[in-house]
Formats: sequence, C-alpha cells, structure tokens
Amino acid sequence: MAIQFTFHHKEKYIASKQWEDSLMSHQKIAEKAILGSKETVHHANMLGWMDFKLFASKEELDEINTFSKSIRENYDVLVISGVGGSIQATLAVIQCLKTADFETIVIGNTLSTRSIHSILKKIKKKRVYFINIAKNFATLEPGIGFRFMTDYLKRTTDYYAQHVSVIGTKHSDLHELAEKEGFRFWPFYDEIGGRFSGLSVVSLLPLAINN
Repeated sequence: MAIQFTFHHKEKYIASKQWEDSLMSHQKIAEKAILGSKETVHHANMLGWMDFKLFASKEELDEINTFSKSIRENYDVLVISGVGGSIQATLAVIQCLKTADFETIVIGNTLSTRSIHSILKKIKKKRVYFINIAKNFATLEPGIGFRFMTDYLKRTTDYYAQHVSVIGTKHSDLHELAEKEGFRFWPFYDEIGGRFSGLSVVSLLPLAINN
C-alpha cells in the first residue's frame, strides 16, 4: 500500500536531503502501521491505539462497562486529575455530544489554588469517585490534583483507597503506589501516547461513567 505525504514550502525549514530521508522514514512507518506490522505498532511513534483487539477488546469494554455502572450507582460526582492529551479526548466528547448526565469535574489541569479549593468546596458532602490519569506520574498538575484529592478522601471517607482508580504505566511509580495503597489500577499502555489515548481505557473509562 502506498502512502503519500505532501507538504508545501518545505525548503524554508529543512535541507532537501534531510527532508527526503525523514519523508521516506515516515512513509515506511505509515505503511507498516496500516498493514498491521506488530513491530511498528510496538516501537514506532506509539501507534498501539490502532490495535483495537488489544486496547479496546470486548473483554476490556465489558469490564469497563461493569465497573462504570457500579460507580454511577454508588457515587454522585466523578473527579478526574489529568492534563494534556490524556484528558482532552474525554473532554472533547463530553463537550461535543453534550449527553453527560453524571457530574464530572477535572482538577489536575491547573496550578491555581483558588480553583482547586473551589472544586473541593463544590464536592463537599457528595459521594466522590476519583480517577487519576498519569502515564509516568511526573507531570506537575495531575500530581497536585492527585495529592489534593487523596488528602480530601482520607479526611472525609473510610477506606479512602476504595474511592480511587489510577490509570498509569505498568511498573511505574504510580503502579507501585496503587499496589501499596490499594487503588484500582488500569493500564496506560506503553504503545499509546496521551494524544492518541481516546480509544483506550484512558478515555473509555471516564466516558462510560459519564454517560
């Protein structure tokens, strides 16, 4: 299968030889990806999102639907800590379709203490379920949201870990923390980048709860 890229005015930004080499490389990656090369899916540009059988399988969708139903039945509000591509697909669907009937709040996308305290005030006396999305748990904003929310749940609930899910990379610091504290852990696969995570559990879980 032939893949063709066309760009205009490229000579303004890159040397011809460098451009041709880069173009050829990307063409090969795209062709292998479309043809289903496992090697490409695993190693090149995190294209794992193209393999629905692995990252949005029937078994995984059934698990997400069952879990989300229990959250909707037992909680009043969903709070998500996330930033960047890992949360944008979820927000885009909610804002575009406007079908949400479950209160959902994003906390981990700001450094504003006023905003964070406003959120904590808003959820006071409500049954809160918290999802933290952090592929490597090294981004500042989601980390702050995580700390505020876990502290809040520790102060306001018994067995606070039962009210928390974390979505992160296996064997990461977040995964280790989940095992230590007893959080529900969902894998953020290595082969998927944040901006391409919309068809994985990263977005499918909060969207299933939301609708």
